[in-house]
Amino acid sequence: MTAVADASPLITLARLGVLHILPLLFHPVRAPSPVYDEVVTVGLVAGHTDAHAVQLEVVRGAITIVAMEESDLSPAVRALGLGRGESFAIQMALQESADVVLLDDLRARHAATDLNLSVKGTVGVIAGACRGGHLTPRERDFLFDAMLHRDDIWINASVVRRVWQTLRDEEG
Repeated sequence: MTAVADASPLITLARLGVLHILPLLFHPVRAPSPVYDEVVTVGLVAGHTDAHAVQLEVVRGAITIVAMEESDLSPAVRALGLGRGESFAIQMALQESADVVLLDDLRARHAATDLNLSVKGTVGVIAGACRGGHLTPRERDFLFDAMLHRDDIWINASVVRRVWQTLRDEEG
């Protein structure tokens, strides 16, 4: 199942220390070069440790970076008025007929869905890892609690709580 990643899921999974789950769920995992620039190039300059984690996964070959330029954006994607990373991720997912595009931004998620793309966010990736047996219930609880309480992670708390409860209910 191919996935194209935007910055937010990469950053958040790296901050949580579980970036390694992406290639367990998706193969290949790809990201457009403007997303890499946003996460790694800018992140390294700012001293963000998540930038190092993403860069390591690229070096390992778990995430492939695809060169893209402004001219690669279609007029339709430009017209969406999204952020640079979201626009490139959606464009790449469309061009490559990706199975899923990884986006957290609500406007970007709606736009991608309107373009008939399948969308998952950070919470969905973690839920998939739980359901696939890649994370234990204890790890799940730690990660969902962290998403609710860390100041450097910005995911809608009601979504986090709802999915967390669903996963606990599924566990029995």
